[in-house]
Amino acid sequence: MVWAVPTGGFGHAADEQPLPYIRFKGCSITPRYGGDESFSDAGYASLPLPRFTLVGPWPLRQKLFNFFRKRINIYWRNLFASVCRKNGDFFFGEQLNYKLVKDGFYGKSPIVLHIRKFDVLKSQIRIIDVVEFRVQLELRGMVVANGFVENRFLKAIVEPSYKGRSREFSSSTGGIQMIDFYSEVTNVDKGYCFQFEQVYEVGDGPTKSI
Repeated sequence: MVWAVPTGGFGHAADEQPLPYIRFKGCSITPRYGGDESFSDAGYASLPLPRFTLVGPWPLRQKLFNFFRKRINIYWRNLFASVCRKNGDFFFGEQLNYKLVKDGFYGKSPIVLHIRKFDVLKSQIRIIDVVEFRVQLELRGMVVANGFVENRFLKAIVEPSYKGRSREFSSSTGGIQMIDFYSEVTNVDKGYCFQFEQVYEVGDGPTKSI
């Protein structure tokens, strides 16, 4: 089982693996994410990280935060693209600076914080997401967390606390399926917090190597 700390918009989408990639009995039971952005479905919009759409203009503090960040190893078509998207889409994979913490990663920007932790047991994996807002915002389409589509080796054993919608698309890393868990909240105050926990049964247990 492997996962990677998000590059926070500094790298290529093909560098990203924010949910664990797990092999069991010679089979890939979870996807590899990202991929070559020449595929129309790939890119930061395809990554399993929280996201939302701003209602109204970009907060000045987020624009300034992005202005002073130097992006490297990005797809050539994005060299002059603004990460403050005109349609207001706020992808955590682009907008937050992430770092490694014990058993997971932690990201922050001037307007939102995110932590994702993994707890691996003999036959289960637990994924915990916490999203906390640092300012008052009006938004829509809040994706609190992302999860796996069940298969013969992978079963969700905890009832999700948010509505889930599945996504399926193609990339250079192969076919990808995931579930986005949505909240219907459209206004958040400073300090507002989402918490979400998932638990999966994984055959006889996730393998340690690929």
